[in-house]
Amino acid sequence: MLSTCSPSATVKALELSPTLLKAYKWVSLAAAQGKVEAKSSLETLEGNLTPEQLAEGRKRAAGFKAKTAR
Repeated sequence: MLSTCSPSATVKALELSPTLLKAYKWVSLAAAQGKVEAKSSLETLEGNLTPEQLAEGRKRAAGFKAKTAR
């Protein structure tokens, strides 16, 4: 499903929640390592993020994994 948000609305949504995006990245990385508490927290975070924020959080977590894998 394509987003109907304008690019400026997407940027604004991402700017409003830098702390949530950082939290998503770190909790996502912990959940990927099997931390049970992190999996529960990840579900909570996902329920509080817009689709754009969720995509950005996933991108940041993947970027961190890629950097540390080198």
